Amino acid sequence: MVRNIYDAIGGKYLGKATGPPVEIDLGSISVRPQLRDTQLAGPLRKAVERYVSVSQETAKERHADHLNELGIPTPCRSIDVGRSQLVHMPMYLAMLRREGADRVVAVNARSGDLNQRVSSVLTANIGHLRQAFGKV
Repeated sequence: MVRNIYDAIGGKYLGKATGPPVEIDLGSISVRPQLRDTQLAGPLRKAVERYVSVSQETAKERHADHLNELGIPTPCRSIDVGRSQLVHMPMYLAMLRREGADRVVAVNARSGDLNQRVSSVLTANIGHLRQAFGKV
């Protein structure tokens, strides 16, 4: 069994889950998802179907690389998304602007480490983040 984390804003693979989620009270300070869980599972299934459907070695390698980017180990024959749930990752976020270019920096609230993947996802979806915080 593989437990992965995907963002519900842009649908990107963020990494392996290190443990089960814990319940916390977020109040009103969370960024709401842009995608439903079914919208996240569909592309995973399609990626596996494409991998299984090709027989040429170069195509197989290309699709295997894509699956690895999605956090799906290869070789594989099928995927079953047994359960998905929305979780929130505690992060400190900063919106930075320099010479007309905006970006988001996300720092893990527990470890204090910069999370480059979450920063990239939020920067790519900065409009959604602005709406979440009323900064349109």
